[in-house]
Amino acid sequence: MRFRLALVFSVLAALAIVSGAPGADGAKYKVRVNSITIICYQPCDTNSIVITRLDNDRTSCRPLVETCKWTARAGTKIVLELSASPEFTVFSWGGDCSSTGPKCTLVVDSNKFLAFFASTTPP
Repeated sequence: MRFRLALVFSVLAALAIVSGAPGADGAKYKVRVNSITIICYQPCDTNSIVITRLDNDRTSCRPLVETCKWTARAGTKIVLELSASPEFTVFSWGGDCSSTGPKCTLVVDSNKFLAFFASTTPP
């Protein structure tokens, strides 16, 4: 009887691991842009701003047109990159990704909330 019980628990544990069920190593978390600051000192095309996920996912979003959000398993390294029309010259990230420049790199270990700043060159 003990052998059967141990076998059942072993099979259930193996199924949980193989199925990718959330757990210590398989938990899924959300990464979301929830704050946007844009300063245009000159006429600028704010719809040109795009955030691209550069790891295996390779998806893009336009933060002023749609909600930018992704899902990733715990331990996943995510690289996001801001791009925009040439008049935008200053980029930085905030929230759970503090970075100056167009790229944000983070390792997902909980839900992540991001902010970004984009600006044209001041006069």
